[in-house]
Amino acid sequence: MLTVNEKHELKAYLTQLWGAEAQLWPMNEQLFDVTYLMLQDSKKCSDLMELVPRPMPVGANPSSWLTKEVRKAIIRKLKDDKQYYFICVQARKLQWKTRFLEAANGS
Repeated sequence: MLTVNEKHELKAYLTQLWGAEAQLWPMNEQLFDVTYLMLQDSKKCSDLMELVPRPMPVGANPSSWLTKEVRKAIIRKLKDDKQYYFICVQARKLQWKTRFLEAANGS
């Protein structure tokens, strides 16, 4: 059973993702499980986003800048912060909509 704090955090996240619709969903373990599965699915995208170079500053030497960016990307991967890029989650949310509605209805 989810604690009051877990329910609050889950509702805050789902409201950010789904909008007002999520305010009506009862925060239950099924909904928590579906959220976890969707995040795992979006992790593939987030892992790849970590490898995208950041914007190059004006006047920077392209080859030395790219070398530094590759090193920074590798360091970010080594840290393994388990972060999820919101854009990756957004891309997955429509694929998961039915499962979220089923979990919210206790199906």
